[in-house]
Amino acid sequence: MSKDTKAVGHEDGAATGRRLPQRRCVACGASDAKGSLVRFVRGKDGSIACDPSGRAKGRGAYLCAREECFGAAEKRARLGAALKCQLTGEDYQRLHGEFKAFCATQGQKV
Repeated sequence: MSKDTKAVGHEDGAATGRRLPQRRCVACGASDAKGSLVRFVRGKDGSIACDPSGRAKGRGAYLCAREECFGAAEKRARLGAALKCQLTGEDYQRLHGEFKAFCATQGQKV
């Protein structure tokens, strides 16, 4: 690869030549940089939570930081399927609150 070649479609990593990890939203299927998506994790104890650090141990699933994606994931039970567990309506309500709080701390409009 020559010096003039830039990584296409990789924000921030293009300048350094490093490829950024890409993840796919379980609701809409859009791929984006790992850091720009919201991660949910199922821990070994079976608890489901929003993972603000993106590094918690357990099975993870990613959503775009958009209200439409969270709604679609709930409606089609995509989040539970990706985390390989059953989520109730109460679980989705709690996770929605965590989702909104995380997006607010990141300065993203939900």
